[in-house]
Amino acid sequence: MAFHDFREAFRMDYFIFLGLNVGVFGQSYLTLNKIGKKEQAAFQEAKSLAANGQYEKALKTIYQLQSKFPTFIESWLLLGKIKYDLNALPEAQAAFLKVIDFDPDFNTEAYYMLGVTEWKLDQFDQAAQHLEVFLQKKTKK
Repeated sequence: MAFHDFREAFRMDYFIFLGLNVGVFGQSYLTLNKIGKKEQAAFQEAKSLAANGQYEKALKTIYQLQSKFPTFIESWLLLGKIKYDLNALPEAQAAFLKVIDFDPDFNTEAYYMLGVTEWKLDQFDQAAQHLEVFLQKKTKK
């Protein structure tokens, strides 16, 4: 494990230790339009970096945003996608669960990505449940 991988694993463990990965359903959360313009630009840059495969730079920005805004829901969804792309599946799973904990109706993609992640983790029952929720929510739209 490279040093930067250890730091990322520690950072996720740190967030979990702080209780940020426990169910917070019903608590308020922040969306992109509720953070400052500077932070919005930083988030958009992180999305662009991730889309171009520059995951380390994107993660650095996401972690900075989450340290300032731990309830910024879009940052958790992006974190999950990046961790999935990096094959850091337990961390991806935790991030997608975080999104759903904040708001089960925020983004159906969270259920899809969570289901696919759980499938890859051989958690087939959970994967089936989350993919079923995704399909149900997707067909209601």
